[in-house]
Amino acid sequence: MSLRRAALTLLAAGALAGSSGSASAHPHVWVKVDTTVIYEKGAIVGLKQRWVFDEVYSAFAIEGLDKNNDGVFSREELQELAKANMEGISQFNYFTTVRLGGAPLKFEASTDFYLEHIVDPNPQPKGPPGSTTADPKPSSTLGGIWSWMTGDGDTKKAQQTKVLALTFTVRLQQPVLAEADGFSFLTRDPTSYIAFGLAAAEPVKLSPGAPKTCRARIDEAEMDPEAKRLGEAFAGAGDGIRWSQLLGSSVSIVCDGKS
Repeated sequence: MSLRRAALTLLAAGALAGSSGSASAHPHVWVKVDTTVIYEKGAIVGLKQRWVFDEVYSAFAIEGLDKNNDGVFSREELQELAKANMEGISQFNYFTTVRLGGAPLKFEASTDFYLEHIVDPNPQPKGPPGSTTADPKPSSTLGGIWSWMTGDGDTKKAQQTKVLALTFTVRLQQPVLAEADGFSFLTRDPTSYIAFGLAAAEPVKLSPGAPKTCRARIDEAEMDPEAKRLGEAFAGAGDGIRWSQLLGSSVSIVCDGKS
C-alpha cells in the first residue's frame, strides 16, 4: 500500500492530526451511521455499525482499486482498504464510547468487517438553506453536506451516486444484562475531523433477542468546548447548521418505560 493511500485510508490518522488544532477547523470526512445493538442469551454483547461515507471521500479512497478494470469495486478489491481503515479506527476505540451507568466499557478487537461500494442510500440533498434547487454535488457546499447528513433532501430525486459503506461488528469484553439501567453509546470524533450523523432511516435497531420492553432513545449530544467553539464559528457565518447534530448523537437503551 502506498504512503498516499496509507495516509488516506487511516481515518484515525486524520483525527490525530486534528487534535493538534490546525486540522480541526472543520470536518474533512462525513459519515452517516446506523447501528444494531446485538443481543445474545439475555445480554447486550456488542454493536454492529454501518458507516456510509460522503461522495468526495469515497471517490478519492477507491482510486486505483478496480484491479480488473470492470467498473465494479468488489468486496475483495476493497478488502485491503477495509483492513487499513479498521486498523486505524481501532486505535481510537472505533470512535464509539459505550457506557453503563456512566462507566465506560471496553471492546474486543473487531474481526468481522467489510467495505462495499453502494448506491448512496441517502436522498438527494437540497442546496444551501433557503435554496429551492438540488445541489448536484452534495459534498461541495456546507448546505449540501447539511442536507445529506440530516436527510433533509428530496426523496423523489434520489441520486444514483455510489459511495463507500464500511460495516463492522465490535463485541464488548463483558456482556451487559439486556435490561440493565444506564446502557448508552455515542459515535463521535472529538477533534471534529470526522463528522458523524445518524442514518436517515432506522439509525438504531435492536437485534433479535432484545426484550420487547426495550427501545432505543436518541439524544442530541452535548457539545464539548471545542465542538461548541466550532459550532459558534459556523453559526456566525450564517450557514444555519445545528452542529451538535453533526458531531454525534448519544443513544440510550430504555426498558419498561424507564427514562
